[in-house]
Amino acid sequence: MAAAQAREVPIPVYAEMSSVNPSVFTAAALEANGAALAKGLAASISGSGGQLCTQPGLLFVPVGEAGDAFLNDVAAKLDATPACTLLTGGILNAFQKGAAGHLKAAGVQPLTQGAKPDSGAQPQLLSVPIAQFTPELADEVFGPLSVAVRYDRLEEVTPLLAGLEGQLTATLHATDAELDGLADLLHVMGTRAGRLVLNGFPTGVEVGHAMVHGGPFPATSDGGASTSVGSRAITRFARLRAYQDFPDRALPPELQEANPYGIWRLVDGERTR
Repeated sequence: MAAAQAREVPIPVYAEMSSVNPSVFTAAALEANGAALAKGLAASISGSGGQLCTQPGLLFVPVGEAGDAFLNDVAAKLDATPACTLLTGGILNAFQKGAAGHLKAAGVQPLTQGAKPDSGAQPQLLSVPIAQFTPELADEVFGPLSVAVRYDRLEEVTPLLAGLEGQLTATLHATDAELDGLADLLHVMGTRAGRLVLNGFPTGVEVGHAMVHGGPFPATSDGGASTSVGSRAITRFARLRAYQDFPDRALPPELQEANPYGIWRLVDGERTR
């Protein structure tokens, strides 16, 4: 970004830089659907070697039997997943260094057998009590690793989410009956991420008009209206321009009343050609 701005003619930079894509699980959701959620989460953590930009690297899981059973199931599935091949040797070294750093943090415990510094790119799941969670544990470890933060009350999670850096995605797994009481949590998620996911997994991005694949800095370098997937992605290649007081014949064809290209327009609030 600095190099681009230092050019004689500065240019914008659209980069995806860091995201741990927090996922919050309620006890009720785990009690209702724990086995299926464990299967989906393990695949989301380890898919493509954990190198997808929307890999869920930070989990909020309740203390208790449902949370214990869920994480043990996820860990078992990750242990059964073959070690991943990462894109470069440098990425593998960074993964190993990041995993080792997390394991040295106070309160962090490995849940997977492969969670040790010399395990290569074997998928790893770590756990830490919410009281011992530190901002450093929210730093992205690029690859198949996730940190589960164990909370006692869901109200504890909201301020931690509010303190996170910008993210590409934020996910909530909850029952329908719980949603009305989770407005504050969802509001904070919306301030932190470009895409909110309910009862799904953030990996995999549908190419659709409404899709947003971007997020507040440092998830992306441009944390405003930018997206790399969806109709709004065209704004990366466009520049705003207005024509004031021009006669119709002097306007570009796209703006002329005849509308020769049949472009959709809003006229008196109605969409028309």
